[in-house]
Amino acid sequence: MKIYFKKIMQSYLLIMLVMLVSWQFPFKTIGQCLPISQVWNQFCLGNPNNPEQQLIAQRSIQNTGCDIQAFSLGGTMGVAVCDGNIPKFTWKLSGSASSYAAIAGTGGGTITDPDIVLTHDGQNAIIVYIQDGHCYYESWKWNTSLLTFQLNQSATLLSTALNTCTNPNIDIGYSSNNGINYIVATWDEYMMIGSVYTVRGSVGFYNSSTNNFVFGPKVSITSSTNSYQPDVCINTDFSSGASTSLNYVTFTYIQGSLTGTHSLCYRGDTWDDLYNNAGAGLNVQVTLKSAIYPTFGLSRPRISANLGNNGLTLTNQKDFEIVVENLSDGGYKILGFNLDQGVQNPEVVITGSPNISNVNNGYPVVACMTDVIIVSWVYGGVINGGTPNEILSRQICKISGCTIGTVAPNNTTFYSVVNNNLQSNQHAPSIAGKNGLGNTLYVWHDAGSGAFSISTLQYKISLSLNTSLKLVNTDELENGELNFYPNPASTCVILDFGKNETWIGSQAVIMNMEGQTVKKFTIENLSTSFEVSNLKEGLYFIKVINSDQMVLKKVVISH
Repeated sequence: MKIYFKKIMQSYLLIMLVMLVSWQFPFKTIGQCLPISQVWNQFCLGNPNNPEQQLIAQRSIQNTGCDIQAFSLGGTMGVAVCDGNIPKFTWKLSGSASSYAAIAGTGGGTITDPDIVLTHDGQNAIIVYIQDGHCYYESWKWNTSLLTFQLNQSATLLSTALNTCTNPNIDIGYSSNNGINYIVATWDEYMMIGSVYTVRGSVGFYNSSTNNFVFGPKVSITSSTNSYQPDVCINTDFSSGASTSLNYVTFTYIQGSLTGTHSLCYRGDTWDDLYNNAGAGLNVQVTLKSAIYPTFGLSRPRISANLGNNGLTLTNQKDFEIVVENLSDGGYKILGFNLDQGVQNPEVVITGSPNISNVNNGYPVVACMTDVIIVSWVYGGVINGGTPNEILSRQICKISGCTIGTVAPNNTTFYSVVNNNLQSNQHAPSIAGKNGLGNTLYVWHDAGSGAFSISTLQYKISLSLNTSLKLVNTDELENGELNFYPNPASTCVILDFGKNETWIGSQAVIMNMEGQTVKKFTIENLSTSFEVSNLKEGLYFIKVINSDQMVLKKVVISH
């Protein structure tokens, strides 16, 4: 928490202020935002305070999913799903109020981990989820008379009836050449025969004559080695003369032991081979990165299909972006892997700044927006005195002339904050964006703050360039000019002032809970460390003072 003073107050008063008072300084704003009712279908260009909105009140949300399409009858249709106390499907047509319905399910046990996609016209939704340990799908169709979605296909089993499943995901692609919506679903399944977790998948399409989604055979993407947490994307060719053989499906997953040696992998095949030949032509698995837990760990990969540089013509049917959590020294990082025009680019650290990477970052999601990649995740740090766990977003270039791994336009220091409310915990993000539509839909869970807070499912629309999100420099994260790690600490603490040289020469004081000074030193470099091995375990305060301002931080010493 950053607090500015003209005069330095006594240490014990400062401690009381830190413990009893919460301060928040607003980000600078540009322009004037439209009324909330207009935000969905009109964008607050250049206004970082484009307001988030509540879709529904919902408790105990662990997972969300969303999609967005241009609605064939005019406007934009956005949809979202979430689990929780009553798993729900919610939708918002531009110019109308949001509505929702309970996910139908089988009428049996608890529904968890739902995901959703829309057909190209925005009038048909298909939802996948886990219920009673199995993977199901159901579909909903827009009723043009009643102006609402209604259940169209009841819960239908996707997985094998005898096996236990988790982690379902779904993607959809549309071919303008033949007007078909192609779908692909994936999940991990514990195989009774062989006692191994394997990634399964099934492709299909939307049959416009019967108004139903149709899936082909179940395909084992992996077999003999434990594989988990899959995600999938489909790349459809928009160019004329395309055939289903050019619709390419890529699966990503973690393989190996999550508590030992494991790897981030991917494997792909054409939609045609998966549907007609049960994946007989699956390409050889590719390993992107390996890790050994607990020193390093990989989890929760997500993938997005990737069109060519003009956003319309597919330059390589296998192109994709993958993001993944990476547990390493100092915190959780988000890594990115990009296959562009058939070329595998080097690994990118999405959370590239020390201010970002030295706190927990998790639950990454990704969407490709023509020539940029939008990555969003849960940031475990504090912004401007708020509560830990906000939704951050970063825009990564993938076109020639813009270096892979930089923030458009060629700036590696800026991140965006999706949520407006910094005083409550945010988690379970999902993201959707379509090439040519020109916007990004963010959905997440706001867990609220305090004993009587309301837990909600929130959303926000932004342009692909994220101009309607709050833009922050990494020096503004973690309460401004001072970042420190590790916390808790046992031997030493590192103070990092980013690029702000005004702090060089400042006095640093370490105080205990009684306000007594236990250590004092001068900041000589932008990165300064000090020993704590001789301090007793407990809570301490780091106070750094220069000519006109002061920063106060809390650190836990644990040997």
